Amino acid sequence: MYLVLLYIYFFHYGTVVCIFPVSPVSAACKIEMSPPRVMVKFGHSLTANCTSLYSEIAGIGWESTYGGVGLQTGISTLPFKIDTVERWVIQPTCYVTLPNGDQCEEPLPVTVYQVPESVSIAQPLSEAGPMVEGKQYRIQCDIVNVAPASLLSVYWHKGNKIIYHETFKESTLSPVNKSSILNLTAQRDDDGSQISCEAKLDLGPGELNHSALVPHSDCLYNLSCCCSPSGSQPGTTAGILLAVFFVLIFVLGCVVYHKQRNSPVARLEGLHR
Repeated sequence: MYLVLLYIYFFHYGTVVCIFPVSPVSAACKIEMSPPRVMVKFGHSLTANCTSLYSEIAGIGWESTYGGVGLQTGISTLPFKIDTVERWVIQPTCYVTLPNGDQCEEPLPVTVYQVPESVSIAQPLSEAGPMVEGKQYRIQCDIVNVAPASLLSVYWHKGNKIIYHETFKESTLSPVNKSSILNLTAQRDDDGSQISCEAKLDLGPGELNHSALVPHSDCLYNLSCCCSPSGSQPGTTAGILLAVFFVLIFVLGCVVYHKQRNSPVARLEGLHR
């Protein structure tokens, strides 16, 4: 049995309908991919195998705009190989032709990735001087030439603690530049803490996969929070309180001394002298 494919073409004078007979595609395809999905770094090699689980086939092949393999006979397993991946979009499909002419096909999901060229904090806060306690600051982390950005995760750390995590909705598969913004309210306890930005590609599980972690010294910043909103230096308030305490002690001592000196007992002792 053959399916009928209708192709409708519109042009200035009317409509043309073309009818082509094509082989049907089996609903349940007995094809095994190894690995079932591929993550490959741009410029590296790619290898995957397609195996037919049918007892008998007329041929097997790979359809792809890049690295395709024509119909091969007498085998049940066919590798798909690319020595150097130089395209960002690769959509290979393995197909098996059965003895009755039916065709079965299975796509191989391929993701081509590139780790960022650089990760850095733009306009370090040190240029603006010490942070003011209670004031909010925008810290920007720039990630340059990363692909695909949809798999990018940015983690902001304060010391060993993750304080913010951001992902991106990006349909572009080729490298792009992305930025992440951290809104940080300065606290006095932040003084001396280290803020860092970490970029990571979440490639997921798979035989050809690995996590791409990109730490850089340029994405570290040591916080310096020295001032209260009124502009006083840290420790100034405590110093003032301590000074007031000593003044009060001094005044209280003077009062006690004068009271004791002017008491009747003190005057009587003075007469006896």
